Parts: sequence; C-alpha cells; structure tokens
Amino acid sequence: MRAAPDAADQVKDYRQRYWSIMARSQFVLCPRGYGSSSFRLFEAMQCGRAPVIVSDAWVPPAGPDWSAFSLRIPERKLAQIPQILAQHEDEAARMGELARKAWQQWFSDEATPRTLLGYLDGIADAGLARAAGNAWWSARTLLGARQLRSLASWALRTQEP
Repeated sequence: MRAAPDAADQVKDYRQRYWSIMARSQFVLCPRGYGSSSFRLFEAMQCGRAPVIVSDAWVPPAGPDWSAFSLRIPERKLAQIPQILAQHEDEAARMGELARKAWQQWFSDEATPRTLLGYLDGIADAGLARAAGNAWWSARTLLGARQLRSLASWALRTQEP
C-alpha cells in the first residue's frame, strides 16, 4: 500500500507547480490579498513576468515606473481580463523584461535595504502625515509590519552619525 504524501511533500509539490506555471506565463494576475496588494506582484517581477494588478485600492510603491511593465485593471473589469491581456500580448515579453529590471533595481535582496531606507528617509524628511503615508505604505507593501519594524531598528543602529 502506498503511503499518503506528508504535508511537507504537498507544499513542495505545490511550490513546484506554482513556479512552473509562473515560468510559462506571459502575464501574472496579482489580485488584492489581505490588503490592497499581493506579494505575487513582486514574485511576478522577480520572474520577469508582467504583473496584472487587480485592486482598486492599490497604491504603487514609490520608485519604479509601474506603467512601463504592469497592467492595472479595475476590479469591476475582472470579466474582461482575457480580452485586455489579448490586446497587450505583443508587449508581454518587453514588459516582463522591464519588470525584472525594476525588481532588481528596487526590490531584490541587494536593493531592498536601500529602497526601504529611502522610504524611511522620505518619512523622516516629509514631516507631514500625508506625504509620509505614501512612503510608509510603499515600505509596508514590500514587507510585512514586523519585517519593516526590524529593518527600521537595524537601520537606525547601523547608520553613521
């Protein structure tokens, strides 16, 4: 009798299927998650795929030229996504290349500390809740609240006087 796969094997299989589908895709749907964004957006960029942002409340993190490599579709147009993607099919490869470059410049492991410190500097320099809010939201979108607090603490400890 064959043993049922354990949870770790199921997770591994799921991840392999997920990344395999991502690699074969031209566009990656990035619907809102728990908040107005989804980490899938950054995964799509990392894989060099054009993100399709489906969220009315999404606020683009500061930095990249989001319109160059992503599509933003209002939630009310969910049923029209196949037609919209077909209209942009010829642009998909170039958008994916630009998405990968933006990820490398702004959100890769090497770039993330610099990006987040820039967001935090924007908060400190702004002095206004509204201006600071966009920088904070950009940082919060990239990382969870716990990771952002840890990075801020680390940045404050390691900055030159």
